[in-house]
Amino acid sequence: MKVPEAALYTCPKCRQCTVTAEPRYEPICPMYEEFGFTTHSGAGILKIGRGFAEGDLGLEEALVPLAKCTLCRACDRCPIGGHPSRLVQEMRREAHRTGVPMPPEQRTLLENLRRSGNPYGAPAETMEVTGAPADAVLLGGCVTAHFPEARGAADGLDRLLGAARVPFATLSLCCGALAWQLGDTETFEERADALLKAVQRHGGKTLVVPQAHCYRALSRETRRFKDAGVEVLHSTQYIFRLHQEGRLKFRSDTVGVGGGPVDGQCSPAAPRGQHGSAPSPRRQVTYHDPCELARGCGVTEEPRQLLEAAGYTLVEMPRNREDLWCCGAGSGVLQTDPGYALHTAEKRIQEARGTGAATLCSACPQCEVSLQRAGGLPVADVMELLAERV
Repeated sequence: MKVPEAALYTCPKCRQCTVTAEPRYEPICPMYEEFGFTTHSGAGILKIGRGFAEGDLGLEEALVPLAKCTLCRACDRCPIGGHPSRLVQEMRREAHRTGVPMPPEQRTLLENLRRSGNPYGAPAETMEVTGAPADAVLLGGCVTAHFPEARGAADGLDRLLGAARVPFATLSLCCGALAWQLGDTETFEERADALLKAVQRHGGKTLVVPQAHCYRALSRETRRFKDAGVEVLHSTQYIFRLHQEGRLKFRSDTVGVGGGPVDGQCSPAAPRGQHGSAPSPRRQVTYHDPCELARGCGVTEEPRQLLEAAGYTLVEMPRNREDLWCCGAGSGVLQTDPGYALHTAEKRIQEARGTGAATLCSACPQCEVSLQRAGGLPVADVMELLAERV
């Protein structure tokens, strides 16, 4: 396993895997918050790994509590370098390698993906391609295709790329990122290869991905795209680039946060810091960081800079950036344990309402599905909000 063996034996029980840093010490691990057992925490995952490594715990038994992990990566702040989320994925991969059965709900998702081309058991997907030749290829993805409430990201991107006069193609194709999360790397590589070939057929040099865990998987967990000279960017990164290059401008009838630019241009992605003065309730929004985007890839400032450049007043939730609170949907949990996912999303909605913002926005369609199901506050994708300002 790609986890330092010493980490399995030296957990200091510091609780950094379950709460934010001082002085707040707020919950940060949705699995531990929901179930309350050490088994469902980063420390517990390391203990499970030790039991498996020593032969005291069978892999099938070990996978049962690990099925509740959303791979939010909060526990990867482990001060001894334990990387519990990596251990979760390593043990799932080992199960696939050795033929050990996965928990039934996860097994169903993978069977659906292999049979129908998506995790949801819907009729086999057909790939729809529009617009060719293309400078950029937009990955619609399976979440956008199968959840109407997730269409905002793709629709917003269509409008933004049109406004920037970028020739682009749209692919409706599952990239297999869920298979990667659940340890089935073979299926993931097969799906990634099919996606790459589709991108190449249309001459695309940039693949634009709205979904956070798809972006993480395609940009960090396979070399196919890099080796083929295809750049993989999250939608916020690509739109930020267009904005910086002056190819995309927002209506400039409002001043940005804190007296920000009036010409619709945002400054280079700034380090985390202050975001506010004299909030305007009409344009007040709060931003939910997707786990795989913020913790998994370090993308936190581009969405915020874009929102401010478009004239929105950004008010932060207490848990933001690397200290974010998960939406509850990751790693298939939205389908395998919807009640748990809902409870987790409801906590995020409560936190968002506490900011006084009129809208909660994110940069991941799966997050938006989970948060919308919780109700209580309008939820939108960053791309939707930006598209309203061009």
